[in-house]
Formats: sequence, C-alpha cells, structure tokens
Amino acid sequence: MFVRHFLLVSVAGWLLALGGCVNGLILHPSVNPLPMGDAKRFTTPGPDGGQPIEIFTTISPAVPAGTVAPVVVIEFPPVAERGEWQVTAAVKRWGSFPVEYYSMNYPGFGKSEGESSLPHVRDASLLAFDAIKKRAGNRPIILAGYSFGGAVALNVATQRVVSGIVLSQPAPIREVLMEYFGPMNLWMVTGPLTLQVPTAFDAMDRAQEVKIPAVFVVAQDDTYVPPYLQLKIAELYAGPKSIVRFSGGHDSYPKDADNAALGRALSNLYYAVRGMAKFSTIDHDEGEALPPKAGIAAQRTSGASAGGASPGGVPRTVAPPAAEFR
Repeated sequence: MFVRHFLLVSVAGWLLALGGCVNGLILHPSVNPLPMGDAKRFTTPGPDGGQPIEIFTTISPAVPAGTVAPVVVIEFPPVAERGEWQVTAAVKRWGSFPVEYYSMNYPGFGKSEGESSLPHVRDASLLAFDAIKKRAGNRPIILAGYSFGGAVALNVATQRVVSGIVLSQPAPIREVLMEYFGPMNLWMVTGPLTLQVPTAFDAMDRAQEVKIPAVFVVAQDDTYVPPYLQLKIAELYAGPKSIVRFSGGHDSYPKDADNAALGRALSNLYYAVRGMAKFSTIDHDEGEALPPKAGIAAQRTSGASAGGASPGGVPRTVAPPAAEFR
C-alpha cells in the first residue's frame, strides 16, 4: 500500500510539474489601480509578443533642482508586489542619496501585459533594464531586489554591465520551495515542481558569477527565506560584499542600530560606484572585515573608526536612509 501511494504521489508530482503550476505557486499578480505619487510611468515592449511592460521612475529629494542624478537605481519587486509600491517608497529607501530610481511591473502585474510566468519575468527584467539603460547613459547603475527580486537582480547582473547591487533577504527560489513546501508531500511533488524554475533564478549559481560590490541585508528571524539560505548566497557571492544583519522577519525592516549600519553600507556603496570611496567589505553586525571570497567568518578588525568617517572614508554627515528599506 505504501509503495502504491508513493508511486501515485510521485506520478502526480511529475504531472503537476509538466502542467506549469510553479508559476501560480510563486507569482501572485494583481491588476488593481495603485497610487504612484509623483512618479512617472512609461512602457517598453515586453517578451510576450512585444506587449508593453510598465516602468516607473522618480528622483530622490537629494537631487538638486535642475540637475541630473549621478546614480541610477533599478529595483525589482518581490513575487506579490508592484512597481507602484516600490517607487512610492523610494523616497524612504533612497531619499538621502541623489539617485534616479526605477522599478517595473512584471508581465501580468498592473498594466504590464502578457502571461505571468517565470520565463517572462526573466525576459521582461532584461528588456526593462535595456530601456532604462538608454536613459541612464554612462551613469553608474545599482541594482536592488528584495526576496524574489534579489534573484531577479542577480540574474540581470550576470547579463548586463552594472556597478553595484543591494540584495535584501535574497531568495534562492528552488531551495525555498523545497524548504517551505517539501515536507508537506515528502518532496515528491515539490521536487519535480522546482525543475520548472528557470536556471536564471538559481541564486546560488548566479551569485558565483557576479563580481561587482554588493550589500547583503539579512533578516535573522526570517521564516520564509531562512537566514542560512540568505547567508549561503552571500558566502558564494564572487565579488566584494558588505553584510548587514538585523533582528526581524521576512516583512520587517532594519531599525535603530541595524538601520544605521545599513545606512553606512549603502553610503559606502553609493560613493564607491561614483569613484569617491573605496568599497569596504565589512560584516556590520560583527564588526568584521570580509576580504573577497573569505566567507562570512573573517579576520576581526575594528568596525567604523572613532573619527568622523564610516568604513570606506564616507563622511558621517551623509544621512542614512530611513528604516523602510526592502
């Protein structure tokens, strides 16, 4: 009886995998109208027969009137969020830095047309980047992504030239599916389903290909993307990295001292991509230097100096962003 049940569940798992269920399991599109504040909207042809995808943009208050922001930030949304939400929160996330900010809606989200699927997210994110790059010109570009958006950002970083990346609770999609849903069916259904996840979103592998400066934001009480998976991506990351850990779950934000550490890390990255500071590879929670490829546990050094500069020589007069960074 057990063998028969095992075989039936296994066959069901493969049938589900062939049926395309992983898209509905991961992506949660919505199409209701959302406010977008002072942001501007434009479209670019998408992957599904050229149907338009939405891109939103705004500039931070730190950009002087009549000037062009020296840095461009492109942030990719998580699985259930929208570009409108991202762009209206940009002031809180990047308000202290002179940046031109962009986000997008994946196909099937908002007014982005086309099928909501992982392959279309993969292709649309690259097409959106190309459209934004035309506006950015030669300015440095920082990619950002929270959770699933981190996997999208990592893939874009392997396919396009960018200057830096911010990964908040990055999600290795296959491993999260196995961790979260696998025990419910002894991995007999979840295992085959994970085969549908495009290799583009294999964050563990993509991390080993990216060599630009990175800031990792790790939620130590995350039950959706366990901290050990977030840190594994950071461990495998091929480029110099700065790590900010904070006490909180998947949908929480760094606060107080944790947020101050995030502000120092983002300041360092921001001025490093502008060529105004050396990027510091530091575990801000532990106060440890992280030489490239040295792993999470590295030789202990002092954290920020007692003087007037944070790691990398960034003046402390540069205000950190508000806590709501995802």
